Amino acid sequence: MGNCLIAFQRTALGQQLGQALQGRSLMGDAHNGLFLAAPPRTSKSTFLRGDLPFDDE
Repeated sequence: MGNCLIAFQRTALGQQLGQALQGRSLMGDAHNGLFLAAPPRTSKSTFLRGDLPFDDE
């Protein structure tokens, strides 16, 4: 059996984190930074590249 990579889209989570990081969330202090922790090979980089919105304004 070959390697089969399945990507699960997490756009809603990405949008929530994006708003929090920009200081648009009512609660929390995520605008100070983000620490993303998970076991190896759990698509942390894929999440940052594909699901976290990036606005270069």
